[in-house]
Amino acid sequence: MFDKTALTWQWSVGLELFAGAVGIWLSLNAFPAEANLAGAMFVLAVILVAYILRYKANGTYDDAETMRRQAVLSEGMGWELGRAELTEWRNRAGQKIIDKAALNPRPDDYYDNKLGEGAKKLAEMTFESAHWTKCLYRHMRGYLVAVLVAAALIVAVLVAAALFVPTDERTALAYAAFLFAPIVLTVDFLGMVLKLNRAIGELKSLSPHLEREAKLTSPKTGSVMRLVAEYNCVVSSGVPIPNWLWKRYSSATAASWKGK
Repeated sequence: MFDKTALTWQWSVGLELFAGAVGIWLSLNAFPAEANLAGAMFVLAVILVAYILRYKANGTYDDAETMRRQAVLSEGMGWELGRAELTEWRNRAGQKIIDKAALNPRPDDYYDNKLGEGAKKLAEMTFESAHWTKCLYRHMRGYLVAVLVAAALIVAVLVAAALFVPTDERTALAYAAFLFAPIVLTVDFLGMVLKLNRAIGELKSLSPHLEREAKLTSPKTGSVMRLVAEYNCVVSSGVPIPNWLWKRYSSATAASWKGK
């Protein structure tokens, strides 16, 4: 479900950027009024689809996070899910995702620890998850910062170019820069960078406490559950991690975890 969330979220971002590009193209060309009206309706429809996809992505992410939390408690503490609850989550996931999971089952070494059920295992699992989330968030933040830098350079180039061209072209370039900047802000790349930055800081602060509990012979369940709840709060308001990002950096992240 996390893959579905990330894919839907990426489609929504792509459609928002596409709508913005079409809007700029329409604004910079002297089309007839009827064409401009049709173009505006098209852009509005694309933006509406993008917002629907973003709404669906947020809902799927919430469902996936809830299922993840319950699965972790079930595996770590041995708390069995009720039949009614399990049926509900299978219905929400849908048959397509269930079939995909059956064809591509989770590898046995998904978690590094092989401890028996209990608070120690839960602490170790959450410590490992925090490490992976923190590392992948850092890579994702890097890509988003690169997008923001590229956007800033585009605006700077448009403004600089406007200083060395005739008046008509100067107006067009300035107008393009004026229209381009709000598109980047509307997609909220900056907001995502700030959200990831905050989450990375919180995970960095949380990790030593999880590590301390994981190293204890018999950690207290209450202490571990408090830290697990803090981790859940961080990721529940996080950003979906694209599957391609996970595949690209999974080996490096696993290696850094082994060398922790």
